[in-house]
Amino acid sequence: MTVNIDYLYFDLALLAAVVSFAWPEVTLKDFRSRRLWGVAAALLAPWFVIDQIALSAGIWYFPAEGTLPIRIARLPLEEWLALFGHTVITRLVLRSTIAGGQLS
Repeated sequence: MTVNIDYLYFDLALLAAVVSFAWPEVTLKDFRSRRLWGVAAALLAPWFVIDQIALSAGIWYFPAEGTLPIRIARLPLEEWLALFGHTVITRLVLRSTIAGGQLS
């Protein structure tokens, strides 16, 4: 079985580009923030539900040949990474750009 992981490469490249804008302002303390991870988990919950409804209704799907074989609750690993990654990166970019890094 051949695995096509173009989606994963695209997503990682997009996240890397966005991170590059905020990276000078990001510290390890940011990644240890309970607030950051709490907000990420709270925002992940509704998107998880939407994904599950869409999968059940056949609105979208994740083909086995286009994603990694690792699945958690019917979602491929890269979908989980994208859901958490986009939330965390967006929060860090907003914190570093709005009000000169004064957003906490």
